[in-house]
Amino acid sequence: MTPTAPPPPREALAYLRAKGYKIAWDYRDLWKEEHVRAFTVAKAMTQELLMEIRQAVDAALAEGKTFKQFQDELEPLLGKRGWLGKVLMEDGAMIELGTPRRLKIIYDTHMRTARAAGQWVRIERNKAALPYLRYGLGPSREHRLQHVQWEGLILPVDAPFWDTHLPPNGWGCRCRVRQMTERQASQRGGVSEAPEKKPLFGKTGVLAKWKKCR
Repeated sequence: MTPTAPPPPREALAYLRAKGYKIAWDYRDLWKEEHVRAFTVAKAMTQELLMEIRQAVDAALAEGKTFKQFQDELEPLLGKRGWLGKVLMEDGAMIELGTPRRLKIIYDTHMRTARAAGQWVRIERNKAALPYLRYGLGPSREHRLQHVQWEGLILPVDAPFWDTHLPPNGWGCRCRVRQMTERQASQRGGVSEAPEKKPLFGKTGVLAKWKKCR
């Protein structure tokens, strides 16, 4: 029997599809919550190119495609637009366009942030029955020391801590949260003391940026 494919992540797709487009040479050209409002890829300098990359991300998210599938389908399109490999600039600088490393960053960044936004919609929807979140480490080989210190941290869904620390809360972060009932939280040791809140993902956390734009 062929296994049934999981349903598309509608909340994550809604977040991704609500974005406009923003052409930027550098990721830092967009300020704070602009990254929530606009889909951008550094050095993708035409609307058509941005649209093709976004369509590929959308399809990967909707259909659960692996990075390899995403890369294999997108690379021929990028090749036609001359956006593959590395390019030598007039000032002698070598820049990366659609290298495998860049494509992996594009795939990971947009997929994780969309899924996190979609997860937050579900968390808020279910918080009456599941009022707590527990921080957990992801499958990375190495973890930031601060993230290790937060392993097992349990706080209410509405705790300000999550505004700046809901995963992904740093470059390449693979941490995650699990929503819990009051009984489950109690069985895990109860509510934790909230750590000092220091944003790790820019000056404002992904969740806080998103809340401003809703």
